[in-house]
Amino acid sequence: MEPTLQEGDLIVIDTSYSHTVDGIYAININNEVFIKRLQFNLNGTIEIISDNPRYKTQIYNPNENNQIHFNVIGRKIILIQR
Repeated sequence: MEPTLQEGDLIVIDTSYSHTVDGIYAININNEVFIKRLQFNLNGTIEIISDNPRYKTQIYNPNENNQIHFNVIGRKIILIQR
């Protein structure tokens, strides 16, 4: 998530937060944890966005077969930058 988050930064994740609001989230993709920006679209898809331009935006569509294993762990509520 560079430049938004740097190595050594700490974030607090709220696991009870309803994940329907755009923001920065901890997510699980194929059994790996990532911090990504999520954008929830009206058509039900979710854009998984990295602030680092080296990584492409991924689209998660819960209505399509053969999707990546994806779930939201929680939303970032506090960022402590070092």
